[in-house]
Amino acid sequence: MNQYKRIAFERYKIEFFPISNVHLSEKNPRLIKDAAFKRLVKSLQESPDLFRARPLLCSDRTGKLVILGGNMRYLAAKELKYTEVPVIIMKGLTEDQEKAIIIRDNGAFGEWDFSVLASE
Repeated sequence: MNQYKRIAFERYKIEFFPISNVHLSEKNPRLIKDAAFKRLVKSLQESPDLFRARPLLCSDRTGKLVILGGNMRYLAAKELKYTEVPVIIMKGLTEDQEKAIIIRDNGAFGEWDFSVLASE
């Protein structure tokens, strides 16, 4: 592993926080409807290790842990009565950087390969 990868990994470590210490972003542009939310809750319930591997991205700029990425997973965790959630804190962000991360995290850059999806 080269030096850059080690530094990047150490900078962003996964920590577990009480769910009550983490807050939804008021500026989250994504919505989740009833059926999709139920599927997300079921997915989180069936694969909790996936949540640990893809934690909430949070900023601490305001003194609170505010979610930049993972608002829907957070809501699903609350539904499942999780007491703590995995978090990566992105420190030292400006408000503009937070906005950019929120948009990029929610962006749909790819598309589905339905032939592969159907065979799986």
